[in-house]
Amino acid sequence: MTTLILTSRYCIVYDRPIAAASKKDATSSQKEEGRVVSRELDSVTSAFMIRRLQKDILKSLLPPRFETLLFCRPSSMQCKLYKELTKGTSSDSLTTLTKLRKLCSHPDLLSDAETLGSNAGMDPNACSQAGKLDVLEGLLDAIRTENPTDKVVVVSNFTSALTVIDNYILKRRGWSSVRLDGTVEQSSRQSIVDSFNRTSVDHSFVFLLSSKAGGCGLNLIGANRLVMYDLDWNPATDMQAMARIYRQGQKKECFIYRLLTSGTIEEVIFQRQTQKTNLDTMGSKNVARNQSNRFTDEELKDCFTLKENCKCDTKNKIGSKWDEYIGVASLLDQDVEDKPLLQLARKKPDVLTYVHLVKQSTPVIVELDIDDSEQLDGSGEDDWECFDEDSEEEAEFEG
Repeated sequence: MTTLILTSRYCIVYDRPIAAASKKDATSSQKEEGRVVSRELDSVTSAFMIRRLQKDILKSLLPPRFETLLFCRPSSMQCKLYKELTKGTSSDSLTTLTKLRKLCSHPDLLSDAETLGSNAGMDPNACSQAGKLDVLEGLLDAIRTENPTDKVVVVSNFTSALTVIDNYILKRRGWSSVRLDGTVEQSSRQSIVDSFNRTSVDHSFVFLLSSKAGGCGLNLIGANRLVMYDLDWNPATDMQAMARIYRQGQKKECFIYRLLTSGTIEEVIFQRQTQKTNLDTMGSKNVARNQSNRFTDEELKDCFTLKENCKCDTKNKIGSKWDEYIGVASLLDQDVEDKPLLQLARKKPDVLTYVHLVKQSTPVIVELDIDDSEQLDGSGEDDWECFDEDSEEEAEFEG
């Protein structure tokens, strides 16, 4: 009886106000009440709960870590195919969304996997067919030029994307690499990791990694740069992947680059990731369970809408919370010292449309103006469960 009373009181005093404040149509007074109640709940629980963040613990043990968002203009071929895929109505939204995600990586990912990249070495324009791949090649080239001893981990949710990167960039440029995905035997994985960590950049410059392979303990401190080539609906998956190089034993400054195709489904995924992360920072995971784990009609429309000539849809929605970007001058004004990033911004101004430097100490809170744009409801930790992509996206689980 006592338990029921306490549960009922918790729902009335804390859960309902916080849930109401997190809805996309919440009023200003509801949002303010949610903030007040959330702070009060944190104060109450702090008396018997210890919340330690990994970034705070590692800050005293490891070198600095820098995270950068790179927004890339889609190629004309990508725009054409994007419109074709979203033309009319489809009864299978999941399949279309998966195709759009693959298209953002490279148009060839829509082809037969068996013939993927078979003629890539003979096509010097293969990278220019996808904005992200063009930027990735420029970034890797800049790293080899400016920091020739640095190694790079490239992570993707799709093994076909890893194949494209390997064939279209690494083999064509003669850059050494190793690969770990679901096809690698469990018994062989640690030896691959150890070899990468111990050998020089001449032996293995790039580590191609499937985001769903390796488990939580995969330690890739042999590299100090990591590129997230695409995004997962679950932000925890991306955060785990980005932590691969930032582990105890790392001696160099770490640089994380997240690539996104501007004005596409990838920006929608990133915005929902941010919403989910912000809910967690409020200290109320129950908010997520109380909200729908489905897209509204307007949100689905946003997923299938290509925003052409858009430098960064997320910046447009967030507004002044993110700095303006007018090329390498903007990076210099922010005291950026990452030489490969500066070189990339100089050489790829037409493709690299927007760069955002993530401030680790102050997470970005996405609050969209209802009058100016569609809000995402950030429908909680189960957002991605409605996208069961095992048939299209690599599904690799540790035994």
